[in-house]
Amino acid sequence: MSFNKIKWVVFFYMFLVMVNTLHSKEKILFHKSSISELSNLKKEFIESTQKMKHIEESRIVGINEIDFNEEYKIELNDSVLTTGYFEQKGSFVKFKTSKIVDYGTFIYKNNTLRGHFKINNKLFELKPIEKKLHILITIDKSEIKEEDCSLNSLETIESSENKETSYNKFLSTKIECSTNILVAYTPEAYNVRGGISDINDDIQLAVQLTNESYENSQINQKVNIVRTILTNYSESLTDQYAYLKYHGNVLIPTDLIRLQNKTDGYMDELHNLRDMYSADFVVLIVGNSGFGGVARVINAEIEEEAFCAIEATGTFLTSNYTFAHELGHLMGARHDYGAGGANTYYNIPFAYGHGYCYSSGSGSWRTIMSYNSCGADRINYWSNPNVTYGGVVMGTTNREDNAHVLNETEIDIKDILVTPTNYYMTDDDIVDEYDIADLVAFELLDVESEYINEPNSEVTFRAGNEIRIGTGFHSKSGSEFHAFIDNVDCSPSSKRINETQEFDSPNIGNTVLSISPNPVTSISDIVLTVGTSDNVSLILYDNLGNKRLSYLEDVSLKSGTYNYTLDGNELNSGMFVLILKIDGRIITEKIINLK
Repeated sequence: MSFNKIKWVVFFYMFLVMVNTLHSKEKILFHKSSISELSNLKKEFIESTQKMKHIEESRIVGINEIDFNEEYKIELNDSVLTTGYFEQKGSFVKFKTSKIVDYGTFIYKNNTLRGHFKINNKLFELKPIEKKLHILITIDKSEIKEEDCSLNSLETIESSENKETSYNKFLSTKIECSTNILVAYTPEAYNVRGGISDINDDIQLAVQLTNESYENSQINQKVNIVRTILTNYSESLTDQYAYLKYHGNVLIPTDLIRLQNKTDGYMDELHNLRDMYSADFVVLIVGNSGFGGVARVINAEIEEEAFCAIEATGTFLTSNYTFAHELGHLMGARHDYGAGGANTYYNIPFAYGHGYCYSSGSGSWRTIMSYNSCGADRINYWSNPNVTYGGVVMGTTNREDNAHVLNETEIDIKDILVTPTNYYMTDDDIVDEYDIADLVAFELLDVESEYINEPNSEVTFRAGNEIRIGTGFHSKSGSEFHAFIDNVDCSPSSKRINETQEFDSPNIGNTVLSISPNPVTSISDIVLTVGTSDNVSLILYDNLGNKRLSYLEDVSLKSGTYNYTLDGNELNSGMFVLILKIDGRIITEKIINLK
């Protein structure tokens, strides 16, 4: 054998070893499980789920622990469908492969995954059940319904005249704040999704998918859940005529009319809650309504118009992107032109505000606002002529540019209910188990009311300068509560706080807390001036909420000035929060350690 042949054999052998080594590192995501491992209650839920028309096949699987540095194989029936890796951003996880058309998007909590895969042109939904077991559903795409968007065609529903604006106008301003959303759900809705925890996780997933769609399509918009809540409302499967400016009476689902009305005795409590949390949009999740999804108007401009309803059955809430679709209507976007181009009002308010369908056999797709007029699967993108998908431009400048619309209306949408500069909350609120609350003020947030976080609730307080919590606040064991001092001012002209700026000294009455210098470069002085007080604590936390230094814990102080030292050398660099609790109130001071 020649020397060159020997070299070739050695090289080939080494290549096989390398391939086998890489292959051995691939992990398997699913392991087989059985419905017999579930409780009777969950068995009943699985059995009812399997009867739904949109389900082609389902199986019970376990999820192996996810290592975000490894490749995973997705196997079904002992056949490998694809390989890829997981990318994590907070609780949101994306599964990426070498093909743009094969992907997964999920909420990741406690080693469980909730979301969907699209692999080899098949759609799969994955839902946690119990004991780390999941149901993996193969979706029959022929049974996926379209949103009715009104029982009499939403294409005639409008709230504004045609608008023309400069494309460069919105590109020059990138707003930092979010459009705030209150999401209410009915008993029928949470039963359809499997329970209170399930529907709250599905709502979070729907919002994450919506924000991902904005990122995919160069849209500045971002939506944020400020409250989820169960409303004890019995759904109506009827529709009724309601007045709409410019168009007279049009057919609207009764559930949506009742949601919108503040004084009809149906869901009236949601309007006060909306004001408490400054929610721009109100979304109602219903059970098997028959309409899929419907928005009150296209291009909501005032509080009374900013409502929509979405069905919990099938794929509407998550993998069909109906949540984003109905919000898109409220933001001014319309369906694809083929779904209603001959309608008189179809170019109002934006002639370029339509979804886009691309038809090319197995490579066909349609954007979020498009109906299935081109026989394609919906993908998590908006029409935009400046974005490509698989090398194909995703819209046109004169007709299909939903991204332009959403960027154009963003500033007005976020101001439907303005976040207060200083918020003194006096109304009571109980955040029930598994529900979500996010209370925000630009400068001062003062919660004087009875505010109770039940176990497993997720509650966040955010303010630009100071958060005060009164004696009525109670976060029960098992609840998740976070408070952040951060710049939440979303005005384009607002002055942004940066890491080299001195912060104002917060105070309550005769109490003053100061840190100097701040940012910390070595040794900083903490000065606390108080009147005679009981139950005083002064504790430093890192940005993950871990206690790092304790100066005072539940002590009594006489009137006077107290001095403490902060040694930056004892801490890692980064942001910390110094929290002073005094007589049932809280003062917080953000500290930057540059050491």
